[in-house]
Amino acid sequence: MTLTPTAGAQVDVTSVDGNEVTLSGSGIGDTASAGVTRISTTNTFRYLFTGSFAPGNVTVTFNAGSWHDSAGNAGVGSSNGFTVIKQAQSFFIELSGGLILNLPLLPEPLLELKADVTLEIDSARSVFTLTFSGQLKLIKLGTVGATAGRFVLDMSNTVASGPQLWGVASLETNFSALEQYGIFLFAKGFLEVNTTQQTHVETITLPGVGQGGADLVKTFTLRPQSFSLELLGQLRVRPPGTSTDLVRLQGGFFLSIDPAKIQIYATAELSFGVGDSQLTYGQATGLIIVRTGSDGANPGVAGMLTVGSSAGIGIPNLGSLFSISGSVTVMFNTTLQDQVFQIPDDFLPLLHPGDPTTITIFKSAPGVDGQRNPNAPPGGEVYVSATVQAQITIGDVINLNGFIQIQLGVDTSGNVRLQIVGAVGTQIAFLGSLSGQLNLTVTLGPNPGVVGRIFLTLQSSSIPGIEIGGEFLLEINTYADDRVIQTFKTKTVTQPSGHVAFDGFERNAAGNLVVTNQTISIHGGPCGSTPRCCSGSS
Repeated sequence: MTLTPTAGAQVDVTSVDGNEVTLSGSGIGDTASAGVTRISTTNTFRYLFTGSFAPGNVTVTFNAGSWHDSAGNAGVGSSNGFTVIKQAQSFFIELSGGLILNLPLLPEPLLELKADVTLEIDSARSVFTLTFSGQLKLIKLGTVGATAGRFVLDMSNTVASGPQLWGVASLETNFSALEQYGIFLFAKGFLEVNTTQQTHVETITLPGVGQGGADLVKTFTLRPQSFSLELLGQLRVRPPGTSTDLVRLQGGFFLSIDPAKIQIYATAELSFGVGDSQLTYGQATGLIIVRTGSDGANPGVAGMLTVGSSAGIGIPNLGSLFSISGSVTVMFNTTLQDQVFQIPDDFLPLLHPGDPTTITIFKSAPGVDGQRNPNAPPGGEVYVSATVQAQITIGDVINLNGFIQIQLGVDTSGNVRLQIVGAVGTQIAFLGSLSGQLNLTVTLGPNPGVVGRIFLTLQSSSIPGIEIGGEFLLEINTYADDRVIQTFKTKTVTQPSGHVAFDGFERNAAGNLVVTNQTISIHGGPCGSTPRCCSGSS
């Protein structure tokens, strides 16, 4: 504060004692006068206070007569003021907007798009929160899509050093208005991220895509140090009022990452037609699991890929004129442990009736039917298995079957195993049949050996009164004990001559080849010369 004396006089510094200024108002808090100091030899004085101000107004009163100059003139009184404000704990930035497209003569907007975004900044805790939502409406269809999300960035360094981020965003559609026309369509997806060591639960609201146009509330549990991404969709076209798909197009992708494992799952399918005339243009499912070992499980990688297709041309209720189906399956596992993947709930509508809701990659190579092999090493093995199978039927007259499986595995004892399993069969009505099966296993390592079986049959009855047939069986076993192998179960038919001939491969209710066990009872070498091992007739 600067004191101004009258002309020709000086400030009487002995009269300045700190009582010249009085503070009042709601903002003074617990302040108290702590004296006054003169700045050098000037007429400016600094008044000191202790304590803290509080939010509110403060009035500064300069008391009249509280000081005088060298001529005895007393100071005049005056007042002024200021306002004390406190920094906000948090503040918001909100943005809302939309787009409406109207056309003349239409009773409602052709298109309506709107969105809301809110950014909350909590400066006291150094926490930033972003929330958003949006929806799209189309004429006569209502809300056909919505999105929502919530993300939190914690910069406080109170829980852990460094930024902490978690949140979720989701997208969902609603085309239920099209179902009355036989069109069933949906798409959805979400993204989850959590870089913290704690589990977080976030709830978001997707506007307008719930039942009857209500808002859809979804709750997500975010696992510690995890990232997840999911996208899927499906289109089915049906005759109105039926449950029969004429067209089915679907696909999905799922990615999950956490400290213990990485999971990647994908599936896709395209099919046309119905019944005997259905064509599955393509069907594929893939799964890869990477285990880090941080949770105590064995580290390694496991995976499975299945690709298949089928086609049929026929007259409903009159049988098939032509059908073809085939698949390729690759499975591998280096962890020596079963790896089980739970198909996410959102993917369940993509499954066919009876499909399993889990996928198991076995710790040992599967059997020839793709299921767990009861003869596999109990401690598991590092393996890769590839299986190819196909079937062709023409007018129920010609049937062709083919199968081959190749496996390479190493068990915990160091035995290296190479196995080849094959089967082929041909049936032509009135002409005859031909079939062949191969099962050969070669083992290297501490317990080397070869076990195998080759079986060929030929049967022809195209010439009246003449029957030609033959069989060839070769078995090999270099071990000193019996060995069990897996092969395919066949059907037989007894000819008028009493000869038992090949009549195709057995299939279960799902159309898959039936597997059976065969015991190789010879020991120490091959068998190809005795009547039990090799026979023929004509």
